[in-house]
Amino acid sequence: MDCRKLFCAGFRVYVTTVTFVILSLGTIGCSSGTSSNTATANGTSAQAAPVLTSLSQSSTISGAAAFSLTVTGQNFLSGSVVEWNGAPLSTTFTSGTQLVASVPAANLATAGTAQVAVEDPSPQSLISNTLTFSVTPAVQLAPVLTSLSSTSATLGSPSFALTVTGQNFLSSSVVQFNGVSLTTVLNSATQLVATVPAASLTITGAASVTVVDPSPLSLSSNPLPFTVNPIPPTITLINPTSAIVNTSPIAITVAGQNFATGAAITFGSTKLTITSQSPTQIQATIPAALLTATGTFPITVSNPSPNAATSIPIMFTVNPVPVATITSLSPNSVTAGATAFTLQVSGQAFVSGSTIQLNGTALTTNFLSSTTLSATVPDASVATAGTLAVTVLSPGTGSGPVTSNSVNFTVNPLPAGEFIVNQVANDVVWDPQHKLIYASVPGSAAKNANSVVAIDPTTGLITNSVFAGSEPDLMAISDDGQFLYVALDGSSNVQRFTLPAMTPDILVSLGGSNFYGLNTAIALDVAPGTPHTWMVSIGNPGTSPEAIEGITVFDDAVARPTSAGRYTSHPNVGDLLLGTAVWGKDTTVIYGANNESTGFDFYVLPVTSAGIPGATIQDYAGAAAGFGGRIHFDKTTGYVYADNGPVLDPSTGKAVGTFSTSGIMIPDGSIGKAFFASQLYGSNPIGTITSYDVNHFTPIDSLVFPNVTGSTGRLIRWGTNGLAFNAYTTNYTGSTTTKTGKVYILSGSFVQ
Repeated sequence: MDCRKLFCAGFRVYVTTVTFVILSLGTIGCSSGTSSNTATANGTSAQAAPVLTSLSQSSTISGAAAFSLTVTGQNFLSGSVVEWNGAPLSTTFTSGTQLVASVPAANLATAGTAQVAVEDPSPQSLISNTLTFSVTPAVQLAPVLTSLSSTSATLGSPSFALTVTGQNFLSSSVVQFNGVSLTTVLNSATQLVATVPAASLTITGAASVTVVDPSPLSLSSNPLPFTVNPIPPTITLINPTSAIVNTSPIAITVAGQNFATGAAITFGSTKLTITSQSPTQIQATIPAALLTATGTFPITVSNPSPNAATSIPIMFTVNPVPVATITSLSPNSVTAGATAFTLQVSGQAFVSGSTIQLNGTALTTNFLSSTTLSATVPDASVATAGTLAVTVLSPGTGSGPVTSNSVNFTVNPLPAGEFIVNQVANDVVWDPQHKLIYASVPGSAAKNANSVVAIDPTTGLITNSVFAGSEPDLMAISDDGQFLYVALDGSSNVQRFTLPAMTPDILVSLGGSNFYGLNTAIALDVAPGTPHTWMVSIGNPGTSPEAIEGITVFDDAVARPTSAGRYTSHPNVGDLLLGTAVWGKDTTVIYGANNESTGFDFYVLPVTSAGIPGATIQDYAGAAAGFGGRIHFDKTTGYVYADNGPVLDPSTGKAVGTFSTSGIMIPDGSIGKAFFASQLYGSNPIGTITSYDVNHFTPIDSLVFPNVTGSTGRLIRWGTNGLAFNAYTTNYTGSTTTKTGKVYILSGSFVQ
């Protein structure tokens, strides 16, 4: 077989024949690279030659890596092959107009030019025109970093994609994190994407990000910083979130997460004193010095090294002092002369440091809440009727304290003829000659201590006060108003005063015991019509029973020799326990009663110039019927009355009747009445005075006296239509004993 190649304008034509006759060379047209040329042999159409129009890449540098070259043109067949300087490349047929060839790195090792062509397969094996590809000498530029998509991450974060932006990136470029190569993808010559693994985020601190081109010159970029931050503490809430300016120190609770041991809490720029701490909660104190100005202040939590970090702040607000508003008072009124009481003020915007003001005078105030305050109102503030203004004064800012609205508090007047004298008294007596009530004042009294005061019952005013001695207690007054006898419990004496000037006169000692201490008077009375003759029942508070020394009669300061009821040995139970005693119708008889034991004896004690002869004493056992209290003799009825209700005929020692009540009492046969005073305790304690028919022992009327507190002492008659009594409370504080109380005076038709 004879094989020849025919070259015509870039075509290679293989003609194989023995008998093939070329009829005319003119029938084979060659027109520079067109595929429309035809050749007829044995009547068959000629194959069109491939044509190249462009390359996807026309150059690279020497030493570049293998790459895919896309060839675009016409007349490509499925068997078409891209040739590099006549050498076939691995070619993929994409379409009749596009082929993709793999250019091996070996073809790019040295600088120069290469001719790229496409050869169609047999049968005609036509080849295209050529295009030039340049391999230029390698001038590799170092990569340059300009930015990172993220410049930090938190300790322990998961892996993430980091986008690196810059210049001169190659397909072989690799991103490095602290010198460790990362999996890298080339997006373009100006952008790489690398995966930062979680393992690179396990240590806090600064890291460095670079790009390295390993081939052909292994150039490295400038570094960019990357920070692995520690896990910061997180505040979720604070309680409270605000305070009023100029308030006292405030305890604050900060809740959240990741609070490390040794974490600090900061208010503004000042660290607070921490009182307790856990990983999720810190309690601290905001001092008053940080609450002196209004505004908002950041609160942060900072963890210490080595993983030092600070939370995002939460704001704490210091508000200006709001103007307090009073909405109600409880109580909103009392009766004049009331004892000290608690006033509760309700309203809004009260703060610690708010004080209740009564007519502009500050009261000691308890802050209960922002809506409730309370204070004790002293009895002196409500001694007289009237209207008092109640306000609340709150601490303010620069302009000073802020005053609330004013609400009226009413002090109601007592009924006509009623007075409450703000003076504690152990005993009271009536002086009909000088028309005064005398009151003995204990040594613990807030005013007029250890004195005897004179009170005008028509006005309720104290008109005189005279020092009496140590602990004045029981008193007795002569019926002519000449002498006042006062028992001094603190010195075991009886002091006599001349009236009305209350000038000290004789002083009589009652003695005492080295073992049991000083004696005291437990009953004291002046003989009727004989102001110089008086008697005293002597007891000792250190013994039980107390009435151990019996009754002694004195003429001025001289004791009559015979006493009644004195024990011969102590403490034996004697025949006479004279806990209470009074003179009878004249100087010849004294009546006494046992109010200390269940014998409840009633005694009739005849009196002579020598005293009280024991042989003549009459003892009516069980007649007195009651512990404590006094007995009273009424000249009009001739009967003896006991505070606990019984009425005795001293001539027989028998009861002639009983009042169905008890309490301190006073009979007045001249008006046919007996009066009893009793108490009802509660939030508003009151005293009730009931009048009874003195002969039939039936109740007539009653009267309520407000604000009576404590134990009632003695009920007395004064004038033609008056009553008075004292009441007191004994207070024990450690070894200290004090008394508080008042004298209550009334008059009117109720008494008559």
